Amino acid sequence: MVEGLALAAFGFMHQLTNEPLLKQLLRYVMSDEARHVAFGVLSLKEYYDGLGAAEIRERQEFAYEAAVQLRNRFMIQDVWERLGADPKQVVAYLEPNPSPFQETFQTMLFSKIVPNTKKLGLLDAGAADRA
Repeated sequence: MVEGLALAAFGFMHQLTNEPLLKQLLRYVMSDEARHVAFGVLSLKEYYDGLGAAEIRERQEFAYEAAVQLRNRFMIQDVWERLGADPKQVVAYLEPNPSPFQETFQTMLFSKIVPNTKKLGLLDAGAADRA
């Protein structure tokens, strides 16, 4: 998950910048992060194949909670609360009206994370019922 987050962040920066040197450096960093992701998926797939159902379920729950936290982090609820705004009202407004930057970054992030968690068997129908 963390490597997917890094890959999305560097990809987002790559999209935003017009500086040729920075674009080239970010391409190198993204290639390195992609290797980390691929290695992690291969290593974990082999390891997860030897786990029992309860252990897989525990990892599914962890992956689900991590994804929820990543999604919620964009809503900066703690900041709105500190500013005296009702976080629930702010989130109710922001969720259907994301900024273009937020929407792009979240799309990049979850397009990296979802396929890999699926490859590892960490997505299940029960997770959708908890959202």
